[in-house]
Amino acid sequence: MRVACLHLPGFPLQVAVQDRPELAGRPVAVLAPASPPALLTCSRAARAAGARPGMSPAEARALLPALVLTPAAPGRWRQALGDLAAALAPLSPAIDAGGGDGAASPSIWLAVPAGQRSDRFARRALAVAEAHGLRARVGVARDRFTAWAAARTAAEPVTVVTPQRAAAFLAPLPIDLLPLREEIRRLLEAAGVRTLGEFAALPPPSVGRPAGGVDYRELARGKGPAGLGTARRDGAAPPALPTRRAAPRRSPAGGPSGRQLVLAS
Repeated sequence: MRVACLHLPGFPLQVAVQDRPELAGRPVAVLAPASPPALLTCSRAARAAGARPGMSPAEARALLPALVLTPAAPGRWRQALGDLAAALAPLSPAIDAGGGDGAASPSIWLAVPAGQRSDRFARRALAVAEAHGLRARVGVARDRFTAWAAARTAAEPVTVVTPQRAAAFLAPLPIDLLPLREEIRRLLEAAGVRTLGEFAALPPPSVGRPAGGVDYRELARGKGPAGLGTARRDGAAPPALPTRRAAPRRSPAGGPSGRQLVLAS
């Protein structure tokens, strides 16, 4: 089985510009659906002025008085994502929507039909997204995590990772891609473990199996589950789906260098 992940960077901003075309090219930020209010995603013009996700509106406006703030619209985002998933559904025997980076940059996973070339299928999926006025990137791999990492990190619109290349492709990527608890992440960083390859090389006693039975070391080796056999079309993400977290603050230099870590997961 091959899995294609269609990743939608800055999705709320893309939807906002669809609804208000006059915002294109302007410094714009979309607010997160949380309290206190914070920036969820920002346009390139806003980032160029120093605005970043997580900032308060006051902090962002102090840097950029002309910043246009648009309110959170989770209902509209769900509708747009559902419409796209419905349009993609005829391409694939199984589809799963609603995971990835959450509301900021959601992803849709599709099973690549047997007999179809991965790159051609990915470009068909991209064409559907473009027909809906959305920018996307697609990664294809044997498992969900590698496909998502490819779509999330690669610069090209389409990236196909074969099973033979999966471990080497994932090795230099940051461990921020794994949904590790922050205290575990800090321990790993203090030990000099910052990439998926370094994480995958840890000895077996170091990292236990997390709740739900997903072995993160196997994910980092490109041997995670495909997870589309029980795919749902209701926007819910399956339990095995990693979600990118905001990068934590660095641990102070001079931490332990040994890698015989015993981590509760």
